Amino acid sequence: MDTKNILEKIKKEGEETRNHFDVVVEKLEDNIKILAEKLSYNTESINNHGSRLEKIESRLGGIEGAIRISPPNPQSDSQRAAQLMNSALLKKNN
Repeated sequence: MDTKNILEKIKKEGEETRNHFDVVVEKLEDNIKILAEKLSYNTESINNHGSRLEKIESRLGGIEGAIRISPPNPQSDSQRAAQLMNSALLKKNN
């Protein structure tokens, strides 16, 4: 093989490599665009959820202020359970 043939072969290989690289870059750019669109949608969705949660939390804050939350009372709970059992027995017997 002479120098001219070698140079032509190198030039041909370079063009093929460049063409292949251009195809790979184009495909990569398309994938990056798709990823950016999905990321944008997800970001918008997360922001919407954040706004909804803030509204819910503010409404719950108002409800918590209006309701007095007392700790459980085991004695009154057991009394309530006994009342319910008595009511159930009375209904069963009638």
